Amino acid sequence: MWLYIVLGLIALALYVFKSCKYDYWEKKGIPIASGNEWFFGHFRPLILVKKHMNEVIDDIYKEFPNAPMVGYYVMGVPGLMVKDLDMIKTILVSEFSSFNSNGFEIDKNADRLASAHPFVLKGDEWKSARAQVTPSLSLVKLKGYLPSVLKVGDEMVKYVKNNCIGATEVDVQDLARMYGTDVIGSAIYGIENNTFENGDSLVSYITREIRFERDVSDNILLFFQRCPVIRSFYPARFSSKKLQDVVVTVTRKVIQERIASGEKRNDLIQLLLIQKESDTQGVFTDEYMSAQVFTIIGDLYDSASNFITIILAVLSRHPVIQEKLRSEIKEVKSRNNGIFSVEDIEGAKYLEMVFNETFRLFSFFIPRQCNNDCTIPVPGSKPITITKGTQIAIPACSIHKDPKYYPDPEKFDPERFTEEEVAKRPKFTYMPFGEGPKKCIGNRIVTLHIKAAIIKILDNFKLTPSSKTKYPFEIDPRHTFTIRPKGDVWVTFEPIQ
Repeated sequence: MWLYIVLGLIALALYVFKSCKYDYWEKKGIPIASGNEWFFGHFRPLILVKKHMNEVIDDIYKEFPNAPMVGYYVMGVPGLMVKDLDMIKTILVSEFSSFNSNGFEIDKNADRLASAHPFVLKGDEWKSARAQVTPSLSLVKLKGYLPSVLKVGDEMVKYVKNNCIGATEVDVQDLARMYGTDVIGSAIYGIENNTFENGDSLVSYITREIRFERDVSDNILLFFQRCPVIRSFYPARFSSKKLQDVVVTVTRKVIQERIASGEKRNDLIQLLLIQKESDTQGVFTDEYMSAQVFTIIGDLYDSASNFITIILAVLSRHPVIQEKLRSEIKEVKSRNNGIFSVEDIEGAKYLEMVFNETFRLFSFFIPRQCNNDCTIPVPGSKPITITKGTQIAIPACSIHKDPKYYPDPEKFDPERFTEEEVAKRPKFTYMPFGEGPKKCIGNRIVTLHIKAAIIKILDNFKLTPSSKTKYPFEIDPRHTFTIRPKGDVWVTFEPIQ
């Protein structure tokens, strides 16, 4: 064992030494962010869990306000932050074929679920996976899912009311996770979990195994896995073997029960079974269908739960905005005898403005990797050739808070997203789900999931701040690749009579 460790460390040291190109960007005349350290490059605060990824990205972004791009290093490997909006368009849209990888490598043998997610796939594999997942996210399918999502929302309201005596403080992170668990059960598996009453369910065995937080050792291993020798001993994975086994077991159980009973439901499993009927290549195995399920679970559970938490907490501190949104919800509700359709939810303009402003303040950067040498134009300068393998960072999180595009950027102001204000801004100044062909495939179902929760809560409760929660939020640096407030988030709920 110790021999393997020593050999691995020697291999890593040789790899890092060989990979170090700390003058790479200087030779190309591109400015370099300060704070570059041997071995860590610019990411020591991230690796040591001192700063969130967004903070590190933002530090680099702000150092050269007028530069179209800035160089940085990760363990001696050069990366390029692209800030100019025209260059961003070139990378995400015009030259997409040269930048269709996100640069994340997941070992197929070590993680048979996450390795099939469209986010990590590239080239033909990405096209195939996207084509398979897309039918489950069409408008017709969303209309089929919505009644079950709204029913879960009703159970959430009932749970809060049963636990509210007047104004009551609620842990909205916990509430959002229970909601997410039950939506997954209903919209994906056709299972009525009612986690709000039971506290445990078949699907909760899956969600409790989903782990996004990372410690120092996780981050160090993540960066070490760039070394092929280390990767052979510790292959890159996102989901644990236990999580993979649980997802496959639950999915297989639901499939077998569905086939045996002949029952038809409006859920993802039913859609996969329909696709399986015309599968002549033997693609739709239980494991393949489990991977498709996992793609949606990842989007619905953590990301959506985090943003429901954030929106509720933000609205609790902006009573005028909250009341205006509540008025819109009640107006839409009154038009259709209290029933919300997908078109109603997607057409609620102020809800969309609140949603967009929240995602502006709490969004992530967009990773890309160059698949083959590509020369792209640089405004006011000669073109640059980006070589194969170069990691690209599109700093959407920083662009969203650049006062050049959004005056007083830390202020929560949904009016930024009126049609008139949006028309004033250049394109590619708002990219919460990415942009171009590889824009997040699950954005529509995630958006519907979040908005349905907000509608149900605001229709039934007045929200006010809790002294238990610090605001503005500090984003938890342990959640390297997600946006989650640090600590519990409490909001006071008061039932509306």
